[in-house]
Amino acid sequence: MSDFKKTTTSILLLVFALLFSLSTAAYSGVLDTFEGYDFSTAGKYAIDSFTLNDDDFYVKIRIDDAFTWEGGGNAGVIVEAHRKNWLGAYVKVSEKSFIRSPYDTSYEYLSFTDMSSGEYKLYFRSYYAGTVDFSGTVYDNN
Repeated sequence: MSDFKKTTTSILLLVFALLFSLSTAAYSGVLDTFEGYDFSTAGKYAIDSFTLNDDDFYVKIRIDDAFTWEGGGNAGVIVEAHRKNWLGAYVKVSEKSFIRSPYDTSYEYLSFTDMSSGEYKLYFRSYYAGTVDFSGTVYDNN
């Protein structure tokens, strides 16, 4: 095989490998990741927004630590989905919540269905008085 054919074949294989890697990463369905520290009942927005192209997404979330656990109480997180409107403001369109007993750091899956396509930002707040730390990922349902 000539050097030209070897080089061309190598380049083509490299391009196909790169395209496959990019398409696999894009198809993974991850829309956003997040971490929250010391969130109270007042709540805070996530730093990042994400774009939804279809009508469903879900949030995989867990409580990492909570002030209420120190006294033996439950902890909970309320997750609100806010959609950006035509004025550029985020407006609440859905809400989900979950509660965990002390030191239960298992994941919860919160499904948001029948959502319009558009730009979203999540808003998090503690279910109970006291602060919570949490982490998770937002996935496209496809």
